[in-house]
Amino acid sequence: MPEEKTVGGGPIDSTARILRELLRSPKFKATITILLRELDPEATPELVRTIFWEDPLFFLSLVAALPALINACLQGLRETLIQTDNFPQETLIELLAQMVDELDGEALGEIGQRSILFWQKLSEDENESLRKATARLRVEISRARGEGIDTTDTLLSWLNNWIHTVSERAKDPESETSRFISGVGEVLRKNPDFLTHVLAPITSGIAPAGKE
Repeated sequence: MPEEKTVGGGPIDSTARILRELLRSPKFKATITILLRELDPEATPELVRTIFWEDPLFFLSLVAALPALINACLQGLRETLIQTDNFPQETLIELLAQMVDELDGEALGEIGQRSILFWQKLSEDENESLRKATARLRVEISRARGEGIDTTDTLLSWLNNWIHTVSERAKDPESETSRFISGVGEVLRKNPDFLTHVLAPITSGIAPAGKE
């Protein structure tokens, strides 16, 4: 198990210390519960527009703090996933089902589409600093994958399920999946080296069912 880093005296550390005391108060917990029930996600776009355009200098200061904010969220998510190991699987499944049932699927879909377009726009400009930053990030992600957490079997199981689902959807020539696969085929035709050095070794010796 990796050694825990020494926690400094920043605002998150201070908040954790204060919260530890406040959580002993039933009144505080009841107040937080009421506030969470009254959250209005539909008002978030207006909040973002206000932050963007009402005070550009304030917005730029938030942008400068984004890496720290994102890292804080990543650390929080990582620790949450670690702590879920202490919960029964049935409880986790029920909680996950409730959470997924309330998620905004349209917003998630649009985020995915816009993220792809955003990254495409950035990729068109081969910026050296961005290239180095993404290369460093890939190295650290790869390093984390090798630190005692073996997810190979899980990933292969997901891949198997995904391939089966895509295969079923692609049977309909009018489906979005079928059109996407046609586009992938065109991309592969433009990149023969990928076919030769990546796909060919994977598919060699594999015959469709019933044709062995």
